[in-house]
Amino acid sequence: MPKPSFKVGTGPKPLRRIAFVVAAAIALSTVALLWRPRPAPATPHAPSPSMKASAALLPPSSPVPARVKPRPALASMANASANDDAEPAAASEPERSARELFAMLTAHVDMLARLDPAGSPESAVDQTGTYLYGSLDAVRIARPELLGELSRRIERSLCDARSTPARLGMAARMILHAPDLGTARGFECFFTRHQVEDALLWSALDAWRASGLPRAEALARIERHATDEQTRRRFLSDREQIRRQMPRLDPNRLALLSDEPP
Repeated sequence: MPKPSFKVGTGPKPLRRIAFVVAAAIALSTVALLWRPRPAPATPHAPSPSMKASAALLPPSSPVPARVKPRPALASMANASANDDAEPAAASEPERSARELFAMLTAHVDMLARLDPAGSPESAVDQTGTYLYGSLDAVRIARPELLGELSRRIERSLCDARSTPARLGMAARMILHAPDLGTARGFECFFTRHQVEDALLWSALDAWRASGLPRAEALARIERHATDEQTRRRFLSDREQIRRQMPRLDPNRLALLSDEPP
């Protein structure tokens, strides 16, 4: 299956150096996030005498300081992203970990897009690809329970009208690398809103083909009105793509790629 033909590492050298430093930081943060100790279930116990004595020293009007919720790593780089809506306080530990990981990856691709505003969104996604794929592989091996929440995060990004092209490209690449993260609703959302024949559409089409999900209704409209060969080729079967790419193949061997007899 062909992958999007993007140029890896595009952009001025100073920007690539900055991107490399930040990418190394996000890789270390990802490792720390995935391998941090999991909290043990809380067990109720009676307060000790010292705890009772400490509580008695507090005046009745003194408020107990609320516990500060730690912000996700690199969240400040995302500058309170518009997609980071309020989250339920009772989220489970896998949900929180998946949320933090997705926030880190989103912050990274947002930063790369801002460093090179004149560049294409695919360039930002290309530069984060190594760390994006490495994070997904680490999750699949060490924390597979995070995959369900990551899939929901990807669907949410594809369906959010505020998602930037760089974020949409990142979501498509995640599905292309891990096809089981794709959902029918996420693809329907994307293809309903984005029907321009460009690299972002082709990346999403490749992700949809890899997922093996049924053809969304919006895809039928794109197929009917497609004019670019890059778009039309992605609606062909694998066998038909091979036939078109190898027109001079021996007829007897070519017949093996077809369901019809030679």
